[in-house]
Amino acid sequence: ILLEPVALYGRSIGARARQGGIVNYNPDTREKLRIVLNNYRVFGARQTLRDALAYLSSRSRDTFDERHGVSTALTSQGVAPLEAGIGDAASIDAGHGYEPTDERVMRSILHHLNGAVDVRRFTFLDIGCGKGRVVLMASDLPFKEVVGVELSPSHCEAARANLTAYRASTARRGQAGLGANAPARILCADATRFELPRTDLVAYLFNPFRGAVFRTVLERLAAFQRSESRQVFLVLSNPAMEDLVRESSAFTKLHEVQVISAGNSWNFWQCRGSARPERAADGAARLASHA
Repeated sequence: ILLEPVALYGRSIGARARQGGIVNYNPDTREKLRIVLNNYRVFGARQTLRDALAYLSSRSRDTFDERHGVSTALTSQGVAPLEAGIGDAASIDAGHGYEPTDERVMRSILHHLNGAVDVRRFTFLDIGCGKGRVVLMASDLPFKEVVGVELSPSHCEAARANLTAYRASTARRGQAGLGANAPARILCADATRFELPRTDLVAYLFNPFRGAVFRTVLERLAAFQRSESRQVFLVLSNPAMEDLVRESSAFTKLHEVQVISAGNSWNFWQCRGSARPERAADGAARLASHA
């Protein structure tokens, strides 16, 4: 009995390896029952119920693309780095696979931002924007500009097509103010090298990369804040790299939201500097207190 879940788990791992990180194992009803029974025998009824509820919630249907006539969802096969047009070994090693931000999470983040700061003064940067879902949603608000930065040429192409389709869709439905409030663009560029817009910034990162690349992005944001005397806020969604931000003396955490799924948790940080302290303190206080 104890060997059965190991065997089933091994099949999933094998599928994950073959699909470049994406599990593509779809058991039939009988095998699903075996998995549940194995889970019960090994872990007991209470943990099995928890696991089942977690599984069902993770399988909730994502209707964002269907409602807006776009294509931002994660496909069952995933996208291999070379297929995405990324051939540099160091970039492949530093990056994480594509996955869009959950729509509910992003709505919550944008609601929080819009109630805490004057978004008209800020450029919203989605660094590692993938196919552009966050760019689309952020463009619903009157940011000074919304910019998606993405290394993959194929994802950039998809994001631009999605932006065009999203705006056409909202226009057809007569939703004034949706998809037309902020100018938006997709920049195909390296996150460690692109030119930062010379405005106040909200930088959004949905766990796009790790290690040295992540540190370099943080250092660039901090250097920009010092040289340009601008407000710089950082939003980490799925904050797996939070420890690297904590290590930096340039950032202070203002607010966080933790939910059952760590991948849907998020937090706000401020890049601290000496320039315009009254204005910076005011924005930070609102972000820290706004619910």
